[in-house]
Amino acid sequence: MQSGPLLLHLLHAALMASSMMLTWQVYRLRKPKAE
Repeated sequence: MQSGPLLLHLLHAALMASSMMLTWQVYRLRKPKAE
C-alpha cells in the first residue's frame, strides 16, 4: 500500500485549507466593521 502520495495529498489539502482560513481571517480583520 502506497502511503506516500496519499500522505502528500492530505498534507497539501490541509495546507490549502489553513491558508484559506488565514486569508479569510486577515480579510475580516482588515475590513472595517463600520462599513
